[in-house]
This record gives sequence, C-alpha cells and structure tokens, in this order.
Amino acid sequence: MPMPVTVKKWGSSMAVLIPSQFAKLQNIGVGTVLDLQAVKVIKPRRRYKLAELVAQYKPQHRQGEWHLGGAVGKEIWWQILRLFPDAMTVSITSCSCLSRH
Repeated sequence: MPMPVTVKKWGSSMAVLIPSQFAKLQNIGVGTVLDLQAVKVIKPRRRYKLAELVAQYKPQHRQGEWHLGGAVGKEIWWQILRLFPDAMTVSITSCSCLSRH
C-alpha cells in the first residue's frame, strides 16, 4: 500500500517521518536500523487555484435550479421567504460534485 511521506529538514540533515500505521505493519520501532532504497520518488502534486478549476468547468456539467420545498417546522428562513419569495429557488452553477436526490 503506497503511503506518501514528506522529507523535512531536521537540523542540517533531512528526515522522513514514518507513519505509525506503516511502522506497526512493518514492526518498526524507535532504534530500528533501516536500509533505504529509493523505489519510486514521486514529484510533488500540483496545487490548483480555484480560478483554474472553474475555467475548466464545462457548460454541460451545470445543474439546473432546485426547488427545496416548503417549511417543515418553524424554520426561521420561512419568515424570510415571505419577504423574498424568490429565495426558495437555489441555482447551483459552480459545483459539478453535487447530485440530485
């Protein structure tokens, strides 16, 4: 099971913190001597900015409007809805991860 670890600075050297789950599986404890061999070095993951992700958003993934229904109990938003009747319709245009249920 691949487990990403990060090389960190420790004084004038570098260190790799071994996750506790991995240490338990491999019976590694404090003072255990390890032989290191680079099996695979993974380049750091690219961090995306929200503007970049939104620019890739395709029109066919946009959801329509949802009608959320009336009040079930004494929700405070029901009083607001009387003042602003259009507030009941929610438009989801910037998130394709939501699905209709």
